Amino acid sequence: MAANVMGMSPEQIASFRYQQEHISDDLRPVVYAVTWILWCWAVTATFLRFYAQRMVRSTIKPEDGFVVLGLLAGTGQAICNTIAGANGLGLHSISPKVNIVVVAKCAFAFQLLYGLTIVSIKYSILIFYHRAFYPYFYFRVAVWCVAGFVTCWIFTVTFGVTFQCTPISFVWNKSQPGHCIDFRSLSISTAIINIVTDCIIVVMPMPIIWRLQLPMSKKLGLSITIVLGGIVILASILRVTTVRGVNKYDFSYDGVVPGIWTVVEPMVGIVGVSLPLMTPLFRKIKGGSTQRSSEGGIEGGWYRARLGSGQRTANVPLANYDDWIDYDPTLPANRSLMIGTELQDPIPQCHFTGFKSRIAEPGAALPWRGIRVPASSLAQSLKTLPTRAESRDNGTQRRARAGKKRRIAMRKKHAAEVRAAETEKEKRARKNREKKLKKREKNRQVKELVAAAKESGEAPD
Repeated sequence: MAANVMGMSPEQIASFRYQQEHISDDLRPVVYAVTWILWCWAVTATFLRFYAQRMVRSTIKPEDGFVVLGLLAGTGQAICNTIAGANGLGLHSISPKVNIVVVAKCAFAFQLLYGLTIVSIKYSILIFYHRAFYPYFYFRVAVWCVAGFVTCWIFTVTFGVTFQCTPISFVWNKSQPGHCIDFRSLSISTAIINIVTDCIIVVMPMPIIWRLQLPMSKKLGLSITIVLGGIVILASILRVTTVRGVNKYDFSYDGVVPGIWTVVEPMVGIVGVSLPLMTPLFRKIKGGSTQRSSEGGIEGGWYRARLGSGQRTANVPLANYDDWIDYDPTLPANRSLMIGTELQDPIPQCHFTGFKSRIAEPGAALPWRGIRVPASSLAQSLKTLPTRAESRDNGTQRRARAGKKRRIAMRKKHAAEVRAAETEKEKRARKNREKKLKKREKNRQVKELVAAAKESGEAPD
């Protein structure tokens, strides 16, 4: 009866009574603490990422730019949460301190920035995969397919968030006429797709890593590092479970927990995607003075591995990969893999196999693009690198190359036979011409003798 009089549904009445009974509840300190602690965590991880790269003198790459973009979008999320908290986010909707219009506007911007943060992290990982595993054609195709799917996902999320209500201002101003879609269903569906893509991205490099001729400890270390980067999947799952329980009549209070998980997910993602690049820093902290960098390099820092060869070459002492290799994407990719614990530049996009014949003296300036040798024992170490024949893959690719060589040899042989046949034909033609010329000359001489005999009245012989 009361519901009919007041024009409220039983659900609204129950929510109103609960808010009155718990009017003193305040989650604003939780909002501030979680938001800015996670933000500081993400900023620290990003700083350590660049610091570790500077330790090994690695250049800034496109994936680093996407991490910075994700951090900037995450900073925008933190600011939105702070403004919303100052206007009542964390209090019940009936509280006089709640400015629901400002809270709704902040939530609207927060959702848009969330999509930008997540897609920046995914792009960073995919670009790293594309660069690290460049020689694998099918893996590159898979990376492009996942990147395209992620692009479609972010367009869907952005479009759905932007036009969830008609007109758009109806999101924060319910006093005007308008209507909205079921945004809860949209959030759950896009979150599930996000979880699926996260799982795919984590699993993608595992088959390649476990096929490398590396010690089991190295394989486990690389796998665990990538899986730790995928811990964001847990935050995504928890976010989905909390979105379903939000009371739309008390959004300023019930929306806090999903909002917290929406902050946790991208911030943890930034930390996770930065972990693999922090390995030089971790090794320095762990090893201390026992593994100092010198002109010659750090022993065991990088390993040369080959797929399908059944053996691994000896360690090459390299202080810094970028000290002697400058990336040049125009050069053909070598099938020999440079896999290191730092995961800085796992697979170089240039040839290593010509070093044996090209290295002269330590510190000498080398004439080809993208290569330079430091004045250290590195030059001598490079002499032990495998030759071109030793660094090739076995199996199908080797048989294909052998078949190609046979076809080229057959074409060369046929061309030589054609040239030889043409030469013999020319010789025969030349001899025939010489015979004809001799015969003509003889006939001319005979005619001259006959004519001279007639003039003298003598009979010709």
